Amino acid sequence: MRTNAVRLRNSLAGHGHDVGPGCWSDKLTGGLGNDLLVAGSTDFDADLDSLKNIWKEWTSGDPQRIQHLMGTPGGVNGTTISTTATVHDDSVKDTLAGKKKGNGWFIVNALDKNDGTGPGDVVTTL
Repeated sequence: MRTNAVRLRNSLAGHGHDVGPGCWSDKLTGGLGNDLLVAGSTDFDADLDSLKNIWKEWTSGDPQRIQHLMGTPGGVNGTTISTTATVHDDSVKDTLAGKKKGNGWFIVNALDKNDGTGPGDVVTTL
């Protein structure tokens, strides 16, 4: 399987809060922490500063972090947001899998398969 998945790991938390966009036909599997998996590409894939903004918001512990990352003001992510304008479908079926632990966010498209989310996970279809 060919992938350009980016995985950032929060070494301080020790639980593996993963952030991963993918493109082409992928199977993205989260770790034991709070995973952010994206089935496709984003405008931020090659922009380290934007990825850091997403990472800071995602690992902030703020219960509104998903809303902030979708554009609600108040987060540490600044103007880095995930919407249909910045997240793009790769037009192939991707499979996203969590470990059923933590509170993950899975950003998927119509063709994608969500395989193994837990009760605290959120699935957003763009």
